[in-house]
Amino acid sequence: DKLEGFKVFVGGLEPGVTDEDVWSIFRRYGKVLGIVMIARPAIDGQRSAFVFFAQRRSAQEAIDALHGSFKIRRHAERPINVCWASSLHTHSRGD
Repeated sequence: DKLEGFKVFVGGLEPGVTDEDVWSIFRRYGKVLGIVMIARPAIDGQRSAFVFFAQRRSAQEAIDALHGSFKIRRHAERPINVCWASSLHTHSRGD
């Protein structure tokens, strides 16, 4: 099943971060339709995810608020990266 919605990439997640952790942060910005954790961690052990928002504005607000400034865990070395998913992964409805 392919998720629809406005797709945001989240990188730099600490090892052990779950989809529930991601959900609890991103739901503050609007309705989240789904989260897909990327199975393979990066070389440095960090995880990535895709977050699907119901509204474009919600996705943009999350990007603006979180990118490069929010740490999902207090002890994290670096803040998370949050950006629009590449054009190959944009929302599938075309709206």
